[in-house]
Amino acid sequence: MAKNKMKKVANANGSVATEASGNNGNLFKIIIIILLVLLLLGGAIFAGFMYANSKNPISKNINTNFRNNFIKDLVICPLDENTINLADKDAKRYIKVKVSLGYEKNAKLAAELEKDKDKVTDCVISVIRCKKADDLNAAHEEDVKKTIKDKVNQILINGQIEQVYFSEILIQ
Repeated sequence: MAKNKMKKVANANGSVATEASGNNGNLFKIIIIILLVLLLLGGAIFAGFMYANSKNPISKNINTNFRNNFIKDLVICPLDENTINLADKDAKRYIKVKVSLGYEKNAKLAAELEKDKDKVTDCVISVIRCKKADDLNAAHEEDVKKTIKDKVNQILINGQIEQVYFSEILIQ
């Protein structure tokens, strides 16, 4: 680092004193440069995290599903268990399923679901009856749930179903 230069100065009473001269300006510049480098480094790290989180479709999909399924405080309306024949032509197959519907708290919708439980159950049965056993595997389960939700929402007046749950499912 730079050496401080000592300068001899004569005082008013005639004595000689020494004082350090001038590298305070250089020290100030070095501190400013270090702070700027740290600020740029912090900004680059922040930008990298933001870029990584925004461009990752799997992470975004998981976060969206988590938010839709678990953060909302849904009221659950369980339907009765049903045994339904499937559309398989090669063998007589059936499904035993218990479906529950999730909706945001709404007293009118709760009363409507209770009053029209048979209509809602009929919608569920009509959707599942058209499916084959292969259509009801885990890979297609979300599609079936969406179809049930859409069909049930068509008959509802006082609100909408947010989520469909299979609490029990057995395919034979």
